[in-house]
Amino acid sequence: MRRVRTAFAICLIAVASAAFISGAERADPRTPAALAGLPAPFLGTSLVGGGGSAVAAIDSYGNVVDLRLGGPGAAPQIEVNRRRQVAGTVQEGTGIVPMAGTGTRLPRPPWAADSVTQHYLPGTNVLVTTSSVGGARLRIVDAADGPALARRFTVRAPPGFRANLEVGIHLATGLDPATCTGSPSPVATDGGASLSWHAQGLIRATVTCRPELT
Repeated sequence: MRRVRTAFAICLIAVASAAFISGAERADPRTPAALAGLPAPFLGTSLVGGGGSAVAAIDSYGNVVDLRLGGPGAAPQIEVNRRRQVAGTVQEGTGIVPMAGTGTRLPRPPWAADSVTQHYLPGTNVLVTTSSVGGARLRIVDAADGPALARRFTVRAPPGFRANLEVGIHLATGLDPATCTGSPSPVATDGGASLSWHAQGLIRATVTCRPELT
């Protein structure tokens, strides 16, 4: 009996230690579920830029999960906590997350898509992510432009429907602040943390993130 109690206590300690190491708590958010055949959201799988330009890590769904406008060794403007990635507790609004939809439907994030594909343009590290989400076709083209990251979005809705695009932007506050702006002029809410566009049939919009002038 004593051995059983001892073994049970050791198991409890092991479980508690694992939870502590992973950073997981009952109140923690959960990383959204992965689509079939793809990694979980918020795990960087592709790189854009580098060298003397901005560098961004982008997951398989088109979310920016790491951004360093000063180059690979610079302070991050976006950085997903590695422990949360491993523990599966990354909050949905982390980084730069595009959402698309049609008509009166609320825009949906790319991990809720029917399909997602991703590739580099030949001979470049310009990344193209295409998804079918919220009844719309969403295409994202990511490229570094010196110390800036340019994200070009195209949303196509079926004939007769309105296209909707919303981009959530959550930057770290630190020694190297940055700002992200949209073109054409978006509807900005949450102090600029959410940029949105609405148009009949087709949206073409760009979000550019660059270092803040001091």
